Amino acid sequence: MEKQLTETQSLELITAMIRDSRSRMARNSGIPFLIWGYVTVVVAIIEAVATKYQLGPTWQLGWMAIPLFGISGMRIFRRKTAGATSRHKRILTPLWITLGTTAFIISITTAHYPTVTLLLSVGCVISGIVMAEKSLTACGISGIAASAIIPLHKFFHVTSSTTHDEYTNILAAYVLIFAAIIAVIMIIPGHILNRKNNRACSES
Repeated sequence: MEKQLTETQSLELITAMIRDSRSRMARNSGIPFLIWGYVTVVVAIIEAVATKYQLGPTWQLGWMAIPLFGISGMRIFRRKTAGATSRHKRILTPLWITLGTTAFIISITTAHYPTVTLLLSVGCVISGIVMAEKSLTACGISGIAASAIIPLHKFFHVTSSTTHDEYTNILAAYVLIFAAIIAVIMIIPGHILNRKNNRACSES
């Protein structure tokens, strides 16, 4: 009888641990999007201001703050959710590492913002499909469409007669558009995920 009770308790303990792990993962599923989204948007706004007021090329090094603060934030997040793993995490982590690294290299070597937002938007769409989360998919599709705004803006406003001051103002506008797209594909779905999953976990 005592042995049977011990086995039952063991099964209940394992079940509780699995449930707790899934709960922690669900409750924090939007945090990675928020960490990278807010860090990128804040840095982009600072870079836009530096570009507009022509504070010098040294300010371009500010983009390096994105991986610095992003990785630091993710390490803190992982400590708080230690042991919480899922099939989604195993699939999406390598995907975002690949897309994020590629996007960062493009941003510091060519500053081609439409390509960066396009890559990240595709990652958002794939994440939405894998997680069966419509808000992620919708925001990703919106980001793909919005990525066309930057080249169109440049096409219609930059000419041979454009002055240096006008060009820096346009470039600052590109960066702000870039920040807005990042907010759409990362910050908005991050908050939606957290709100939805926190509510579901509270009700369970």
